[in-house]
Amino acid sequence: MPHGGTIINFPGQESNEKIFIFVRRYFVAFLPTFFLVFFMALLGLVLIYFLGFGNFIRPNEQILLGSFFMMFMLLFTLVEFLDFYFDLNIVTDRRLIDIDQKRL
Repeated sequence: MPHGGTIINFPGQESNEKIFIFVRRYFVAFLPTFFLVFFMALLGLVLIYFLGFGNFIRPNEQILLGSFFMMFMLLFTLVEFLDFYFDLNIVTDRRLIDIDQKRL
């Protein structure tokens, strides 16, 4: 069955099995993760600012700590987005298939 101009097949599909619906999770389901990442990044920036303000750490260490924190946040966001994006639901004339992406 054409879906957006392309024919969709999946592993284990039977020869005469027709796909009715092929959907991904709605983007609103990713909003809690987005807000978590946003507030963690904001908290990290505020924490690094105040550690540097009280002369607890030198400016070079402040930049290094901030870079590590932001790299962690980007990695966390990428892993969560890939987990969100690769979750699929397929409805065929014979069965319902839920494909869940496990962690990388």
